[in-house]
Amino acid sequence: FPTRRSSDLESHVIDLCRFLSRNGWRVFALTGEKSPVRESSVQILTTDLLSLDRVRGAQIDKEDQTALQKMIEDLVRRHSLLVIHGHNLHHFSAHVALAVERVRAATGIKVHHTFHETWPDVLRTEPVYRRWDGAYAVSRFVQQDCKNRLNFEPELLPLGIDTERFRPRSQIFGEARSPIIFHPARLLPWKGVHVSIDMLRILLGRGYDVRLVLTDTKRIVDWNEEVRSYRKEILRKIADLKLEPYIRVEQPAYDQMPILYNHADIVVY
Repeated sequence: FPTRRSSDLESHVIDLCRFLSRNGWRVFALTGEKSPVRESSVQILTTDLLSLDRVRGAQIDKEDQTALQKMIEDLVRRHSLLVIHGHNLHHFSAHVALAVERVRAATGIKVHHTFHETWPDVLRTEPVYRRWDGAYAVSRFVQQDCKNRLNFEPELLPLGIDTERFRPRSQIFGEARSPIIFHPARLLPWKGVHVSIDMLRILLGRGYDVRLVLTDTKRIVDWNEEVRSYRKEILRKIADLKLEPYIRVEQPAYDQMPILYNHADIVVY
């Protein structure tokens, strides 16, 4: 699983790794994350050749691409791997997808690819994903966007939900407490946390005794300091509206998310 850390992608990757492992597969995750959260069922391998900071700085040259190709090919041959599943390899830099394609040509391994978004397509001059064994869009929107932007329509394969972990275990609106609204999102403007705060203000003004729970993960790429500036904006908005008693900001680890969902009466996203 060659992958790099970006937004919610790593959550999907680790869930998929866990599922495959439970079903008898040996799973390797190849990542550029320097300190990935370890997962007992998955062998996680870290390489600076997949570092997002390095890729963003355009510090990848042909020598690095050859080194990455050799690393992946050695992994395939040493462990007799059957499948490579890449995620968003059309994003950030072309060198990962091109290395995977050369490994495929050299070994005959099956390659599958998941589109989590469509822009920018760094492979437009060499769209190697068209040759691969499977290409999937995680939503109808992404599927249509691929068709419009890339002139390529992947198979629709929505992200799965582990309904055992995310099954409600308490009665909704059933406890002797104020109802909880949960907005599970990173603190980024397009996630609309400011809208949820306005919603809470309106509900309280109409006499509804409700609480709002927000999430603020620290493990996120923030090249342009969008998270930092938006966090300041959100905290200032909460203070200006005097909503501190009604809002709780959590910093959960990924595996703590089901607990927050379970305690919520309403989820907005």
